[in-house]
Order: sequence, then structure tokens, then C-alpha cells
Amino acid sequence: QILNRYGDQLSEMEKDCVEDITDIWKAMVFGWTQIGDPVRAQKYLTEMAERGMEVDSLWFERVIESNTQINDPGALKRSFQVFELMEQCRLHGDFQPNERVYTSFIRAMTKARTPNLARKATAILSRMQKLYDEGNSEIKPTVFTYNAILMACAETQHAHDAEQTNEALHLAVRIFKLLRSGETADHVSFGNMLRCSNLMPDGPLKDALVQSAFQLCCQTGWVNEFVVRDLKLSATDELYESLTGLKADGEIAVERLPSSWRGRVESKKSDKKPAVRQTRPRR
Repeated sequence: QILNRYGDQLSEMEKDCVEDITDIWKAMVFGWTQIGDPVRAQKYLTEMAERGMEVDSLWFERVIESNTQINDPGALKRSFQVFELMEQCRLHGDFQPNERVYTSFIRAMTKARTPNLARKATAILSRMQKLYDEGNSEIKPTVFTYNAILMACAETQHAHDAEQTNEALHLAVRIFKLLRSGETADHVSFGNMLRCSNLMPDGPLKDALVQSAFQLCCQTGWVNEFVVRDLKLSATDELYESLTGLKADGEIAVERLPSSWRGRVESKKSDKKPAVRQTRPRR
């Protein structure tokens, strides 16, 4: 109501009070995403870009994340529009996007189960690497990016297309090896890799992949209830029971597993301090 009432005055003031006017628009973007209305948030974000206001990755990321948090068939289309707007701003030299907004876009595509999902996630990763090589240090892919790609690969199982499924499996293995070589794999990485095993048909090869991924997780101390849940979704009942000692038809009792399997997770919990910034979505 305030903006509607004083819109003309704000437009007249804009040249003299650009920073203050921009803060008002940023507040509107933030507010609408907070209450789950990405449509109105996108309207203000688009206005910011059109007016030449200062933009940064945070606002694009927030609108894309807000779209992924609602069940709306138009959410993916809007996320594409936001991503394209961000790319236009980048090409105009308005700002340098960071890793978070690209990772959020991968998550948005994954939630919507976009066709050729693994291939599109690969394209986003390639663009990030190219921009990083060109000097944008803020866009370097992180464990969050790689975990999002692993989840994209796992969701490709719903494509019912042998070529897409095979491509996703190869990408998942490559990304998982990359994480393991850099010792940055965490419980999300292992859980998502276990889900990726469902890209394979049931049989000895799939069982071998499940067993290998879970045993690596145990050795590195990243086992938690999410990893065990993903194991349960991927392994046969017999394999699940042999790996964990838990009943396949019982509860996921992580506390009954060896403490060494949970060492990194427990250490992370004990070292955790009160957050001063927004936490990132698990996947």
C-alpha cells in the first residue's frame, strides 16, 4: 500500500536516493519470498533489473528457492525466467553471480524432474567451471553443488529412458569420485550416491555399488539416519540387514550402529555453534 501510494514520488527520488530506493525493493523481494509468494517477489526483482538497481546473487537465489518450496506447476517456468534474468544481468556486467544461485537452479530442475535432468545439470556445472576459469572466484562449485547434481542424477531414474539413465549413472560415479578424491564428501553425498544405485537394474552389480558406497560411508564416519534411510531404499532386505545388522522391517535405529560409523556426524553436531546465517537446504 505504501509503495502504491508513494510510487510516483519514489520514482522522482530514485536518481538522488538510488541506494535507499534499492533497499526498499530488496525488502519487498525478501518479504514475499519469506511468506512463500515467489510470483510477487519475482515482480520486484524484475523491476530492480529493469530500473538498473544494484542486484546480487542473494535475491535471485531467494526467488528460485522460494519457487522450489511450493507445489505449483508454474514454479519451474518462473525459476527459468529468474535464471535467464540473472544471466542477462551477468552479461551486462551488472554483477558476478555466485555458486549458490546456480546450485539453487539445479535443485529447482531436480524437484520438477525436468527431462534430460542429468544432462542439464552437467551443462550448468560446465558453465560454472567456465566462469570460474574466467576469473569469477565466487562461482567455484562446492560440495553443495555436487550433492545437488548427485540428487539430479538420482531423480533421473524416473525418466524411463535407458540412455538418460545410463548417462546419469556415469555422471553420478564421476561426481562421487571427485568428491571422494577431495575428501569433501559428506553424509548427503553418500546418501545421494546410494539413491543413484537405483539407476541400475537389480542384481550383483547394483549390490556391489550399494555395498561399496555404504562401507565407504562407515569408514569415513558419515553414517546418520538419512544415509541409513537411503540405504534401505536402495538395497535388498538381505543386503540391508547384512550391512547394518538391523531388521529390514524395523525402525532405523542409528544409535545401535557402531559409534565409529557416526564419528564425523557426531563431531559436527558437537562443534556446531548457533547459526548467524541462513542454513542451506539439505539437498
